Amino acid sequence: MAILIDEKKRVLVQGITGREGRARTRLMREYGTNVVGGVTPGKGGQTVLGVPVFNTPQDAVNSLGKIDISVLFVPAAGVKDAAISAIDAGIKLTVLVPDRVPVWDAMEIAAAAKTNGAMFLGPNTLGALSPGAGSRAGVGCNGDRGSRQNKRRHVPWTEYARGVESGQRRGRHDRRSRGKRAAMV
Repeated sequence: MAILIDEKKRVLVQGITGREGRARTRLMREYGTNVVGGVTPGKGGQTVLGVPVFNTPQDAVNSLGKIDISVLFVPAAGVKDAAISAIDAGIKLTVLVPDRVPVWDAMEIAAAAKTNGAMFLGPNTLGALSPGAGSRAGVGCNGDRGSRQNKRRHVPWTEYARGVESGQRRGRHDRRSRGKRAAMV
């Protein structure tokens, strides 16, 4: 079994200034992932969660040195260009989180990866998780690290749909509001 990510791997987040990129970067860092930079074209020079933002993966590599993994949180239409730019910058593993990436784009990414001796996960992947190594790249679960999701009690989807978790009553879905039918259930 290959370990694709550990706490020593240097991770670049493409699309870091977007909603998903920012949220997943925070979760990855909480889990112990070594996120060293982010990329959003036109937003170079900014910082997100203390992480420097660059315009291209090549700019990030030039400034930060070797980067091992790039995680993409970009719209499906931009995945091909973002992935190929990461591969061309010398990043050896690219994690393609978005879904609905055209098949032909994925084939071009595969060809670029093969040409450059790189690998990719996805598209439509949750990423890579190394529980013993304490690192992840992508969406993944939080494992046993300290996020608020792990501290909340487990709520089955049926209760969640009824609004039990938030204390809401939702008419016919709440047994107390069904009268005689509640006794029959």
